[in-house]
Order: sequence, then C-alpha cells, then structure tokens
Amino acid sequence: MAKKALLDADIKLGEKILAALDAAKYPVSVAVWTLTEEYNGWQLVLGTPLYEKGQLEAHGKLIKALRKDDPESVDSQEVRLMSNRAPFIRELRRSYPKAKAGKRISGYIGGLWLDDGVVYRIK
Repeated sequence: MAKKALLDADIKLGEKILAALDAAKYPVSVAVWTLTEEYNGWQLVLGTPLYEKGQLEAHGKLIKALRKDDPESVDSQEVRLMSNRAPFIRELRRSYPKAKAGKRISGYIGGLWLDDGVVYRIK
C-alpha cells in the first residue's frame, strides 16, 4: 500500500473537530490520527467513555456536536470512536501518558499495527 500523506488541512480539521467536541462537553480521552492498512487510510480515532453507554448514543452525540455550527465539517468515514476500554486506547494511555500534541507514533499498539499516527490528546 502506498502511504498517503497527512496534510496540513487534515491536521487543522482534527483540531477543529476536537475544539467542537470540547465546546460541546463531549468527553474525549484520546484523539489521534492513525494510518493502518486495516482501515486503508487515515482515520481520526477518538477514545471516549460514552462508547460504553452504547455505540448509537456515542455516535449520535458526536454527530450532533460536530454538526452544530458546520453541517459539512466531518466525514464519518474519517472519524472512528472507540471505548476507553478498547485495547488500542488502553495501550495508548499506558504507553504515552504525557504525549504532547503533534507527537508521531507507530508500531504494534493494543492489537493494531499502526503505520503512522499523530497525537492530539492522550489523557
């Protein structure tokens, strides 16, 4: 697979998404762009405790928060929600507890091979 570049526009979109979620008080413990063969491209992975309450509720609140001010702001194919209990999220939180925004990560993390990743938040 040819590696696609993560563009500045993508980085800014991720910042915009995270700011909108923060403004809506949507809890996000992990936010990281990931590049994997499994998902055939870049995805913004968000770890949230809302996922444990149910996927539909978590996704519904996500879409409502993101589309409040800008209905075209997000392509749902690019955003992936995960539970804070998911092995990938747990391993990120354990391995990179003080990662700063912009940190590049890669390798085998919580059962998922990550070709590349860019951190926004890990807490």
